[in-house]
Amino acid sequence: MLSFLSKVLIVLFILLSIVIGIIYPYFFIVYPILYTPIIILFLIHRRHRIGISDTIVKAFATGFVPGAIIAVIIELILTVIIIGVIFGNSDVVNLFTADGKVQFSFKLLVAVFLLAFVIAACTEESVKYFIAERFRIRQNPLLFRDTILYAATGALGFSVIENIGYCLGTGSLVALIVTAIVRVVVCTPLHTLTGTVIGINIVKRDYHNGSRSIFSILKIPVLAHGLFNFQTFLWALINPLSSNGFCSSSNCVAWADIISLVLDILILAALAWYARRSYLSVVRMNEAAFLRNQDLEQNFDQVPLADGGSRSDENDNVNV
Repeated sequence: MLSFLSKVLIVLFILLSIVIGIIYPYFFIVYPILYTPIIILFLIHRRHRIGISDTIVKAFATGFVPGAIIAVIIELILTVIIIGVIFGNSDVVNLFTADGKVQFSFKLLVAVFLLAFVIAACTEESVKYFIAERFRIRQNPLLFRDTILYAATGALGFSVIENIGYCLGTGSLVALIVTAIVRVVVCTPLHTLTGTVIGINIVKRDYHNGSRSIFSILKIPVLAHGLFNFQTFLWALINPLSSNGFCSSSNCVAWADIISLVLDILILAALAWYARRSYLSVVRMNEAAFLRNQDLEQNFDQVPLADGGSRSDENDNVNV
């Protein structure tokens, strides 16, 4: 049963989609692509439950609006600080040649590294962490799958609004369709997988009575996200550097795009493998905790009473 707030959030999401489509009519063509992950999520959810969970809607909305806004503000502040520290006013101007091309330098490499790992990965994964903490199941450890699902849903909400933002920056219909496909096929799985790993690590921390730090929860998601961004940004620099001899042919640029895509897929495959392995370890931890609880209950039933009997005997007498 959806709450009034969740119904309002769904209506606002639909209205926002309509407004964007009215301003940019091409978006009605790519909405089926951009919203495919949402449809898949709800189909998976409906397979195990009846109806749409109220918490699922709220987790998605939290990643979609406040999560994305907070991430953008933090990223803009960090970008200004880091670019100012690394380059300064004069070096920023010297980054570009007379024809507007980017000049490769060690400072540029450092800036790209910090942009990938600190500005983007650390900020966005931290936002996902706080969304997962907001919706995690505290009362019943047996519902650990719900905690993981809510974490992945919040990350998906963040990914969907980010995909829309990237599509808004395209010019032609072809560029819009290509951008939407690449974002949904490559970038959305990255965000959802890192959110899933964060949810799994939070569950692990709860099983260890809070002994795991936020660093241990975020290190793998930040590393995967940072590597994904870093190599993507580096290969993207080949285009503006082509006139400076770094990559002098269109074939070179095409191969750079292919190599970047292959590396993205490898990173996603490794992250998916890690998420599956971590999930199975949580399942085993949950089974062990369940068996321990059963043993404790059995031992409690065998505790001797003052009259020489046991609690199990007392329970049998009560049932009789």
